[in-house]
Amino acid sequence: MNKSKIEWLQDRDGTPGSTWNPLRGKLGMWHCVKVSPGCAHCYAERLGRRFGSYPYEEGYDELATITDADLGPPFRWRKPRKVFVCSMSDLFLAVPATLNLIFAVMVLNWRHTFLVLTKRAGAMQAYMTATGVRESITDAARRHYGERAECDVHNLLYGEVKPGVFWPPRNVWLGVTAENHLMAYGRVPLLMKTPAEKRFVSCEPLLTDVLLGEYLHPSRHFRPGLDWVIAGGESGSEGRPMDPHWARTLRDECQQWGVPYFFKQWGAWAPPHVHRTNPTIPGPSTTIRHVCGSLEVVYRIRPGGASRELDGREWSEIPDEAEGWTEAKAAVTREGQKRA
Repeated sequence: MNKSKIEWLQDRDGTPGSTWNPLRGKLGMWHCVKVSPGCAHCYAERLGRRFGSYPYEEGYDELATITDADLGPPFRWRKPRKVFVCSMSDLFLAVPATLNLIFAVMVLNWRHTFLVLTKRAGAMQAYMTATGVRESITDAARRHYGERAECDVHNLLYGEVKPGVFWPPRNVWLGVTAENHLMAYGRVPLLMKTPAEKRFVSCEPLLTDVLLGEYLHPSRHFRPGLDWVIAGGESGSEGRPMDPHWARTLRDECQQWGVPYFFKQWGAWAPPHVHRTNPTIPGPSTTIRHVCGSLEVVYRIRPGGASRELDGREWSEIPDEAEGWTEAKAAVTREGQKRA
């Protein structure tokens, strides 16, 4: 059973989520291509290199055709859970035909909630708004899994069993990474124009101050607003320090507009009051100047050397499941029992 340690995949009762990586390169390992500053010290690349994969650079590898083995895990997980799709890659590297099949798998496994996080916001928007995308996903289900699967996907995407359940899939949450203000400026507006049941932004690794206020509340430009914000520092031996003020700014904006906020980790550097051990751990230290002009010192820490607390508490807020989705799933189940 694939149990992930990623904190924001947990349910409110602490039940762990899972990761699912259907995309692989021709070497049979994970593959991606770095596109922005947040990719510089990619954890997936580091892990992949241990097993012989190529660097996450253009020209080293390319995505191969996915196999039944790659698509199988969500069908085997009987207990509903949150699933992080392509945690070691980027789903929207894939061509539309591959995306159609992966989305068909996600819709067929409607008991799970799938979270897709991308740095390719333009590719995601293009796919999700393409003419005929629902038909393409339904056709992919038929060709790969048969007519019964086609019927289930059609009912969930067109709402014939449960009126009102249309595109986008109610069990798929879409998000973008915004590690600095430039990436937020380029990616978040595209996310807001992308059909999604839940939209979220991951500011991890958080490398500069990021302001999301204009996207957190419904407006004439973006209606509705963002549903979730995740923030955290960069881990690893080359992790860059995060100014605590940046994490506080995002938290305060979310609090102002009632948007769930999840502070994942401090990363490789942390202020002394959250250290689990002696704050004078041997290693370098750096002083980061706040935007407001004050100073706060963070220290290099060992992995796991700091708590997840921000200003005296952990912030582990998550959005609720899509309204009406439970009833829709039950309706499709009843329809399948009638056909059986």
